[in-house]
Amino acid sequence: MSSLADTSARVSVAPVLIAGALGQLGSFLLPYTLSAMADALSGHEDWASYLIASELAMLSATTALVSWRLPTLSIRTVSALAILSIAGGQLASMEAHGFLPLLTARICAGFGEGVLLAVAYALIAAGPRAPRDFSMLTFLVTLSAGVALLTVPILTPYIGMRGAFVPQLAGAAIAILGVSRIPRRAQAAPQRADQNWGGNRAFHLLLAILLISLGSNTLWEFAGQFSTQVGLPPAHFALLAVVSTFVALGAGPMVYWARLRAGGYLPAVGAIAVQIVAALIFSNAKTRLPFIAAVLVLNFMIVFIMPFLRTNLADLDRSGRAAGLSATADNLGTVIGPGVAGLILSLGAGHSGVGVLATFAFLLAWLAAALARRPNRGATP
Repeated sequence: MSSLADTSARVSVAPVLIAGALGQLGSFLLPYTLSAMADALSGHEDWASYLIASELAMLSATTALVSWRLPTLSIRTVSALAILSIAGGQLASMEAHGFLPLLTARICAGFGEGVLLAVAYALIAAGPRAPRDFSMLTFLVTLSAGVALLTVPILTPYIGMRGAFVPQLAGAAIAILGVSRIPRRAQAAPQRADQNWGGNRAFHLLLAILLISLGSNTLWEFAGQFSTQVGLPPAHFALLAVVSTFVALGAGPMVYWARLRAGGYLPAVGAIAVQIVAALIFSNAKTRLPFIAAVLVLNFMIVFIMPFLRTNLADLDRSGRAAGLSATADNLGTVIGPGVAGLILSLGAGHSGVGVLATFAFLLAWLAAALARRPNRGATP
């Protein structure tokens, strides 16, 4: 049986990129999905939030399990099942009413997204051109997200809130066409004991990804309230979110360029440092201009730093499983961040407390990324 790295080198990267983009697209559409769930539940936004949390929890659990068992899985089969699961979850979400049917639909979607993310990240990380391929995936995901964010409002007047599920349905139809080009099976390439899963350096990178996700999702969860404080109407903020997504298209090529020119360390700590400054401006701005600038910079750096850290994971763990596990860390931050921020607000800390939480998370992420430069314990020279 061939190694995962060998198999990844032989397979066409296009279907892997499309599968990864489909798995990640749902995270960009969460606000629309939440609104659609609330509409189906007669306006119960708290129940809709539970549905989204269940989907993200399933996604996190699935990415962890698939990353762990990747060498023993039939990659092509689980990828096909994942695509069908996403399509089924979106179709069911369009027609279902009631909490339990919608819960089943969102869990199916979360399962499919988790499988595709773990498989795509692992195959890219195990391949011979991981920085280039992660750069291409980032560009494809960002472009798909931008088009989806423009498409959903156009569809809503015609098919209602069900338009939120159309982009992933279309993505599933495209992804299933290329699933036969994804490898059937692969076995992780043997590594030294100190390199298994990337060692403590990979742990620090995974921790940085979790903390960055926690901080950024904390800010985005309450971005509407922050924009209101600076006098930016909700409609204008929604437009700003779309614009920031298209501005972030440059983050994909920048991943490859920065990795070639500056290596894996300085761009990582530098990008997180910029995030810290942007988060402070974001949460403390008094006028529109600095707030808008902070939104654009913060979103760009978030889109850049996640795949960049995955290229570092690819160097540390040639099996690809640590890169697959990065999707678990990312989504755990998505689940934990808004919950902790809500707790802070309930304690009366106000939105400034949310900003402090996000900034502190970015500071810890910077420290974790800096520690990732240290050699693994017990590593041989």
